[in-house]
Amino acid sequence: MSLRSRVALLILVLFLTGMGVVLARTLQHAQREVGQRIDSTRQLTTQLLKQLRASTEPGAVSTVPPAMMDLLRQLDAAGYLKIAVGSAPDPLAAQSRTDHAGTAVPRWFVRLMGGEGAAYVQLAGDFNGEPVLVRTDSFTPIATIWENTRSDLLSRLGSLLMLNLVIYLMLGQWLRPIEAIVQGLQEIEKGDFGKRIPYSGLGELDQITTNINHLTTVLGASQAENVRLQSESISKGEQERLRLARELHDSLGQSITAIKAVAVSIGLRAREQMPEVADSAFQIEKISETAYATVRNMMSTLRPSVLDELGLEMALQQMADDWNLHHEDTFCRLRMDCRLSDLNDEQAINIFRIVQEALNNIAKYAQASEASIILSGNEVLTLEIEDNGVGFDPVKVKKGMGLWNIQDRVNLLQGKFQLVASPGNGLRLFMEFPREFDQRKRNQ
Repeated sequence: MSLRSRVALLILVLFLTGMGVVLARTLQHAQREVGQRIDSTRQLTTQLLKQLRASTEPGAVSTVPPAMMDLLRQLDAAGYLKIAVGSAPDPLAAQSRTDHAGTAVPRWFVRLMGGEGAAYVQLAGDFNGEPVLVRTDSFTPIATIWENTRSDLLSRLGSLLMLNLVIYLMLGQWLRPIEAIVQGLQEIEKGDFGKRIPYSGLGELDQITTNINHLTTVLGASQAENVRLQSESISKGEQERLRLARELHDSLGQSITAIKAVAVSIGLRAREQMPEVADSAFQIEKISETAYATVRNMMSTLRPSVLDELGLEMALQQMADDWNLHHEDTFCRLRMDCRLSDLNDEQAINIFRIVQEALNNIAKYAQASEASIILSGNEVLTLEIEDNGVGFDPVKVKKGMGLWNIQDRVNLLQGKFQLVASPGNGLRLFMEFPREFDQRKRNQ
């Protein structure tokens, strides 16, 4: 639950608690008012009965004078008591049921106000030959108080809802700077160190914003420095590999070739006179060939000669062909939908290394039957490497050195890197980076 919702809920609970207290006090006041009105009505009825009986001789049937009858009717109309004139056994009981049925007063409110079981008082007399019955009226004051209480409660509830809506909207406005800070932190967490959180004008939040923006600046500078160091390390590593490859070719390779030539010469001269020496020279020749093959493999690993001699396209094609030759269980498809011969040396060697590293990972971990390499794009070069192997969960499994090396080389090329993987669905690497042309190669 968001902070905004929690604060709004807390305010709502506080208001409902306050409403409960107000309602309890309102009902308590209503009970006192109803009790006082019923007591006054009973006293009035008792006084009328005493007055009527005082004017009647003992043992005689009381006759209600017209003046008193008019007074009773006025009191009936005012809601202080109820009268009934007629020969029905209990006309007031029927009238009471009609009163209750014709109003919307809840029964629980009537019970709470003490309006159940009102006592009837029969006047010992008649009017125009009809019996007159009188009882105290508790329902009318209860109904009046219910209407007042209900109107008051509805008004308070309406005000409460309106106030909560206003507070909720105001909370949204007040908490918007916090939401901006949270959103900014999420962007920073994704690696966007160029993100800056806007200031809100609130002192405490602006202090937090200043600290976060300063931290983001420091992290961005650190990331840029790390990328620079990684790029420098990779570039120097490639330069060192090139130097070693040339050194192996120029020094060790030529020395081994010379040793082989000398062994061949000795073998030819000693073939007839010293067969044992000729056999030893032949063994030296074979050892020299093996050593030279090893040196060539080392030179190819350090710096593939085909990359310098024939370009990236042929180097990648040779890599795919060699892969399919030595990995019968996994077939690699290579598709190049763009020209690669005009790339500069740095971009060419890094793309070659990325593909090389990705195929090594597939061989070690993927257990795949198929792999594909696709290069496309003109101004923006896109490289996709995919396999149908066992895959993995990127959240639970940390990147290995192979993937980190690929990430570093993509950063060196100022590109974007995306990894898509899930258990049982293989792995897909998607990379794109701006094409860096070599004008000398492009004009050829």
